[in-house]
Amino acid sequence: MRTGEAQSVLSDIHYTLKAWPNHHRALNSVIQYQLIQAKGKKNLRFPPAECYLERAVKFSPKDATTHMLYANLLQRTGHKKRALEFYEKALTLKPKGVQIKYNFALLLVDLKKFERAKGYAIELYEKGFPLPGLKDKLKKTGYWSNADDTKMTEQSGGVSEVQQ
Repeated sequence: MRTGEAQSVLSDIHYTLKAWPNHHRALNSVIQYQLIQAKGKKNLRFPPAECYLERAVKFSPKDATTHMLYANLLQRTGHKKRALEFYEKALTLKPKGVQIKYNFALLLVDLKKFERAKGYAIELYEKGFPLPGLKDKLKKTGYWSNADDTKMTEQSGGVSEVQQ
């Protein structure tokens, strides 16, 4: 995200999202740009990520990934209760969405809903989910133990359903 084809990275992302409002990679890029590159500074030439996400949700209301991306932005900007609504909607649209469940469980830990988060963690790690962040957060709160790790390893037998 340093230079774009036409003018700037943001110009290219803007062009893509005008043509394809729910383009997941472009939406994720505009979120990352806003959170990391812009560091809270407003860009007067382009709308904020929230505008692109609202447009994407209206354009394709049954797109679970768009709801998840919006929830992720809301979570990362401190709007956790609103993020909860978007994750729940994403799960309604895609109940088996592994990435949605993982991100949703991370929010649940932030909201101190540890038992519910652990339920998702068990489900994900039993299937061999590779990212340890959720487990690590639960360990810090005392809701995940080494015994849970051992149980997951024994149940999965080293084979990952997520990676298959």
